[in-house]
Amino acid sequence: SSDLMAACGSMFDFAQRSEPVLRMAGGGMPGYAGGGLTDKQKFAMQYKDLAEQVGKELGVDPGIIISQWGLETAWGKKQVGQHNLGNIKDVTGKGPTAYDKMEKSKASYKSYETPEAFAADYADLIKRNFPKAVGAGSDVGAFSAGLQSGTKGAYATDPNYRKSLAST
Repeated sequence: SSDLMAACGSMFDFAQRSEPVLRMAGGGMPGYAGGGLTDKQKFAMQYKDLAEQVGKELGVDPGIIISQWGLETAWGKKQVGQHNLGNIKDVTGKGPTAYDKMEKSKASYKSYETPEAFAADYADLIKRNFPKAVGAGSDVGAFSAGLQSGTKGAYATDPNYRKSLAST
């Protein structure tokens, strides 16, 4: 489990250590395409403060939160709906739709005005529907197990979600 946490925390740690250096360099490193950062690193840096806030509220290491959001959105490349880092479905059916490969059907997803609005809804959703994930601390296994045993079903229908999150 410590290896799993190291993997989850590494992106968050990178973001915390690198932010001041990148700010001084004007947001990138001269001579490197895209600032020399991977998509994972850029994503972690962009959302680290939000993950820290949500992590504190949920009692979950922010590195795990970043990893879940990265898994859900392919590190920001596959968001359905605006600012929906958790790819949270819209049960009203009014949000933008996308094909859910696991469920083999079209699904509607929520959109948010800001990343902060998403974070508030995400934290409420986890507390309300996935109470066993709350307070997992740095135990990615406990967090992912909690997401798979929610009061209204699993967070994700992928049978390998727990393993995917642990290896992200």
